[in-house]
Amino acid sequence: TKTFPRFRCEVAFKTKVARLMEKDIWFSASYSYFEEIGASSLIKSAKLDQQQYFAASIEFPSGPGSISLNYSNGKLPFDKNNEQVYALGYSFKF
Repeated sequence: TKTFPRFRCEVAFKTKVARLMEKDIWFSASYSYFEEIGASSLIKSAKLDQQQYFAASIEFPSGPGSISLNYSNGKLPFDKNNEQVYALGYSFKF
């Protein structure tokens, strides 16, 4: 019920890694760190005071959108577990 101070830091980038059939292939990555400042011993013992999250993807143009291979590791605030996720996706640009 009380508010508490938090610290958040994120570093991210996106860069072209290749050109295939006149289309750019992109790599992006980001790292996020979250910390509750002055967390209670109960929050610290539950390991909920600090979280780290890393995500990376490679995007391949395909028609009006792109296909992406994605990887992420870590947890965001309020996540219970540290998870590794691999995904294949398609995004469509309007």
